[in-house]
Amino acid sequence: MSTIHHPQEWLARFRRFQPPTGLPGRLLYRSPIGRSIPSSEAIREVAMLVLQRRFRHLGAVVPWWTNRVKWLLANAARIALASPAERIYLERDFAYRCRPEQVLVLPNWVEEAEDVSSSPPPQFQQLPEPPVIVVGRVEPRKNSLRICRLAAVARRHVVFIGRPHPNERVFVAAFRRAADANGYARWVPGVPRPEMAAFYRHSSFLLNASLLEVSPLVDIEALQFGCPVTTTKYALHHDLLPPRTPVCDPYDDGSIVDRLRWRPARLPPGSPVDGERCKQDLVETYRVLSCRHDD
Repeated sequence: MSTIHHPQEWLARFRRFQPPTGLPGRLLYRSPIGRSIPSSEAIREVAMLVLQRRFRHLGAVVPWWTNRVKWLLANAARIALASPAERIYLERDFAYRCRPEQVLVLPNWVEEAEDVSSSPPPQFQQLPEPPVIVVGRVEPRKNSLRICRLAAVARRHVVFIGRPHPNERVFVAAFRRAADANGYARWVPGVPRPEMAAFYRHSSFLLNASLLEVSPLVDIEALQFGCPVTTTKYALHHDLLPPRTPVCDPYDDGSIVDRLRWRPARLPPGSPVDGERCKQDLVETYRVLSCRHDD
């Protein structure tokens, strides 16, 4: 079982601060019910089944959402965690203590990527200095619109790299207008993975000011190419990053502006996560569970 668990306290805050752009989502997540993750998740499940006209499946959302999650945890042969810190919040939010034999810490790792970055990408041309890059889908959770507006405040060029979220058209349209009107922002809506090396190699640093994360892959990927990272306070992977990696409060404009004004030295390329070890651990887990099933 792969949990990818967002701490419920953080999730409730994000949903109140930046609810989905649709009216039902805003009404739900800004209501008293929306402050309870178990209640809002239960309502969301029912609403999705009704909208999809899958009425025969309504019985599948019984018993209560929390009880079903706890049953899954209790019956999982392994619980794959993206970081050791994820276990703390998982156990706290569901009042479930993972059995030692269940725990498998399996951080995000980066496969080897071809480095074809001898020259800066075209999107960096005519900029006065290497820009800050923000990598990830353009969506509320990634804080894209706020970072775009604050780039002008900090007078720092920022290049956003990521596809638009297909279900957040209102937010994406607002971001597009802000980027078009902002001389400090450029948006690249998607880059083939082999070309990402050039963006990491020739940027000043990666800014991750997401409002909610578990173990963001982009931070690990940036470090692999020697790109310094400022990451979000609301993530569970800090212990995996190099010591003294700067942390940003994504809800605080001043914190974001301060980080945008950072001009760090480049880092030696290298991943803080041993990808080969992760793969070995995963394969060994499959082997052990397969042998148990055969028995």
